[in-house]
Amino acid sequence: MTNPSEQTNSEEASRIDAAVRFVLARIRWIRRHHLRIDQITIQIADYDNEVSLRMLKPDEPALTLKCQRRMNQAIIQELESRGAKVRAVKVHAAAYLRWLSEHELVNNAGNRAQYVSWITSPEPRFLPLKIWRR
Repeated sequence: MTNPSEQTNSEEASRIDAAVRFVLARIRWIRRHHLRIDQITIQIADYDNEVSLRMLKPDEPALTLKCQRRMNQAIIQELESRGAKVRAVKVHAAAYLRWLSEHELVNNAGNRAQYVSWITSPEPRFLPLKIWRR
């Protein structure tokens, strides 16, 4: 029988491995489209605290802030080793709620994904789409 700590570490390692594999697939896509990874800055979401993580990733209840940060570290290390510039963008629950209000949006999965994409996109930022589904 495995102890809970070993199981958690194994699940965390699997999440990190999956995140790095995803990034490697994106790097292959970048290269296939004749872009140079060393000429772009990749921005990743860095959740400010557990409340922000829970609000913006409610469908991943097993994901902890510690695990999310380890995933980010692994992703950053992989990207930087390939010459990319990486910038972590802080994600705050309060800022997300203000953004919803400013754009007259509801809190749903589509708008949560759109918000993270919006804050990690370069200026000038696009206007968010009205995603009303709950």
